[in-house]
Amino acid sequence: LKSVVADLPNSAWANDDICLRYLRARDGHLSEAAGLLRGTLAWREDFGVSALSKRADVIRAQSESGKLRVSPSCDREGRRVLVMAPRFE
Repeated sequence: LKSVVADLPNSAWANDDICLRYLRARDGHLSEAAGLLRGTLAWREDFGVSALSKRADVIRAQSESGKLRVSPSCDREGRRVLVMAPRFE
């Protein structure tokens, strides 16, 4: 599975554990798992997930202070929402 997606951006994220998870999710069907993983890698590229790691220290500090949390709800496109509560400033 790793070799199938090796040419895609962010393919390094798809380590052995990730690939195994996708294969299990599709009952060992390589083509179905590859399609699912391709979709995930495309989403990670479009959303800019790799860029979030550059801001990890800031996000972690804000989260630990209690003023940043992940909302249980989603936005109109189904994405998780980060909520900042400035009252904890």
